[in-house]
Amino acid sequence: MIYKKEEMKFLWAGFFIRGMAFFMDLITLNSLFLVLVLVGHSAMKISLKGLHLESPSEELMQFLIGIYPSVGFFLFFAYFTFFMAYGGQTPAKMLLKIRVLTKNQQTLTWRKAILRTFGYFISGFLLLGLGFLVVIFHPQKRAFHDLIAGTLVMKDASHS
Repeated sequence: MIYKKEEMKFLWAGFFIRGMAFFMDLITLNSLFLVLVLVGHSAMKISLKGLHLESPSEELMQFLIGIYPSVGFFLFFAYFTFFMAYGGQTPAKMLLKIRVLTKNQQTLTWRKAILRTFGYFISGFLLLGLGFLVVIFHPQKRAFHDLIAGTLVMKDASHS
């Protein structure tokens, strides 16, 4: 879908609104992760009770401790990739009226959505967060992950 200038007026989304959206999405993700942990804990308690055991084995505990980061990574990757490919807006971006588009102002393909989400890890972890700060200096307010994926983050200014 192409967003024509006469239909909607867009402005570049700056560092603070983008950061706020990302922070709000992280709160949502952490809440989902907490729900999964609580469900998993309850399921384990029920299973242990069914096996007439008081506590899990050390091997099971090591496995569970090892799987939590993988679940968190999968949840993060699935959340951002899905919402970027399905309209370019996470729930927080919808609330703040910002949208991720291609450089041609089209919605993202699945490939671009995956690439952009992977770029978050480069911006955040490999570059120690400096990839996010590129927004402050870039003329189109693009972060390092936007440069990798060929994306823009735009704010709907038609209702401002």
